[in-house]
Amino acid sequence: MRIRNLGRLGGLTLILLPCTLWAGNQDAVKKEIGRYEKEAVQCLFDSDFAQAERWWAKSVELCERPGADPLDLANVLNSLGATQILSGKLREAEVTLERSLKIRREKLGDKEEETITTIGNLSTVFIDLAKHKEAEALLHICHQYMQSGSKGAPTPNKLLSSLGRLYLTAERYNDAEWCFLNAIEIGRRKKEDNSELGWSYRFLAEVYLARGESAQAKRALDISVNLYPFLKNQQVGRHYAHAYLLEGKLELADKSLADHLQKLKSNKNPDALELAKDFELLARVKVERKQFAEAAALYQESLKLRESVLGGDHPLVAAVLEQQCRYLPTPPEGAAERARAIRKRAEAHKPLGLARRQAAGELLFEGTTEVPKD
Repeated sequence: MRIRNLGRLGGLTLILLPCTLWAGNQDAVKKEIGRYEKEAVQCLFDSDFAQAERWWAKSVELCERPGADPLDLANVLNSLGATQILSGKLREAEVTLERSLKIRREKLGDKEEETITTIGNLSTVFIDLAKHKEAEALLHICHQYMQSGSKGAPTPNKLLSSLGRLYLTAERYNDAEWCFLNAIEIGRRKKEDNSELGWSYRFLAEVYLARGESAQAKRALDISVNLYPFLKNQQVGRHYAHAYLLEGKLELADKSLADHLQKLKSNKNPDALELAKDFELLARVKVERKQFAEAAALYQESLKLRESVLGGDHPLVAAVLEQQCRYLPTPPEGAAERARAIRKRAEAHKPLGLARRQAAGELLFEGTTEVPKD
């Protein structure tokens, strides 16, 4: 069973796999695990990620009993890790998925569908934690599986979309644009699901916003929502607000942000990172209105949320510190020095570009555009 396109990540797929169980009171255990899984899945569809985590944790306890099949534990850990991604617990998800991957590699090898699934989910965590080099290495492995025709390997457009997210978060916008445009081209040619195309256009809009290209960003957002209306509730309000801010349309930016914040806060488990982005952008609006005290408070709130989820050494933390220094008349003491230190440490995780070029070499024959120069 697959659950796709949950939360803010678009490409995340949660695959629920039946447990093989073990000798002993199999019927009772099987029934109990089945009940937990059913409850967890319902919670996921209800966006109650915290309760879903609790059901998976109960399953983990059963699968850790003496005599249990390690693969049963790996299956449940993969589902728990994917749920932790959806709830924004990225550092916990990293530990959970690495544990699942270790078991699956030992018991199944690298080329089984279950192993590939966990590799893909773990690459999502690495992208969000700004471990770009590590994510790129995993996506390179996924590309090798794609080449060999392994079951469960990502399709070319999904691989390119994942690479696009990696380069977007690494601020390599030309590479990211190339990946998303080609993911879209391949997806349209192969008549892929509109949801996949919608997410690619939505991420493409983020590239344009990062480069200050508001008109192109709005066009991409319009297409994304037209293809996949679900995205109306998935950050596009903030992206439109960002475009309006770039155009100096502060009232429209305020309205779009207010609507998006209301939708976020109405969720059972508001996404802390999305709230942080809203507060950061709202701070920019306040700066344009010369309301610096309000802007300073919003930047501080955004900073606290990002530190709580990502830790203090993440580039997104540095980004808030840099904005405080750029836009506030009196930035916090030591903000500039701390931002520079974070950026310097992030160099150790800088992507190499090898996975993108490897994927490009395989995909160019299908009519994709030339690889951009770094």
